[in-house]
Amino acid sequence: MLEVKNVNVSLGKTILSDISFKINDGDFLLILGPNGAGKTTLLKSITGIYDYQGTILIDGFNTKKLKRKELARLISYQPQREDFPLPLSVRDILISGRFPYKTLFHAYNRKDTVILNRVSDKFMLSNLLERDINTLSGGERKRVLIASAYVQDVKTFMFDEPLSSLDPKESLNIIKVLGELKSEGKTVIIVTHNISPFFRIKTKIVAIKNGKIVTAGDTENISSLLFKTFSINFKSITHSKGDIFIPDETE
Repeated sequence: MLEVKNVNVSLGKTILSDISFKINDGDFLLILGPNGAGKTTLLKSITGIYDYQGTILIDGFNTKKLKRKELARLISYQPQREDFPLPLSVRDILISGRFPYKTLFHAYNRKDTVILNRVSDKFMLSNLLERDINTLSGGERKRVLIASAYVQDVKTFMFDEPLSSLDPKESLNIIKVLGELKSEGKTVIIVTHNISPFFRIKTKIVAIKNGKIVTAGDTENISSLLFKTFSINFKSITHSKGDIFIPDETE
């Protein structure tokens, strides 16, 4: 369970004000909001990258009282873009996910290798293990980064714009992978502007505007929520797998 209580973040100026919400294990949380609303800041505060005032609890543990490795055993965060200035193989990226479980005098062992092989099979990466991460397509890179979070063996996954720079086919593959995480009972938190693909699998929504909560939790009137959040009307298109919401261009 993740609980955010009265969180405020200032980075030279106030970015987030009095943010509070709670999600349970197995929830798929969709975080919405216009550019500059504070969505990425919220993710970085949860993972301890940014300092904050208030309380953030993960499985009952106060994140401010956890060491970095302890927090990394509970939650994984994948930013919108991660650059690799040096050549690194896919194998190197995946095995680095085991770092939270290592100490100074304990090298990677057979258990780590077994986990790596199982995860590379699951995410269809076995034929890419020796490839340089910088030579992969956008979709392949996303799969590697999601797989490295899976290797980390956490219950809660956070992704910032997981569909950015992907073509339609690659996007569908990533949506499928994230849906599978949910079906396995993992908690998934998504920040995205490409909102429609995730409405059919989300269980909760947090909408943020100008650093403040618009709504948090379950919601039925999506069109009204989107208007309050983005200040434009949306129309829904009925689809066999759930409604799709697009900006209403008739206005």
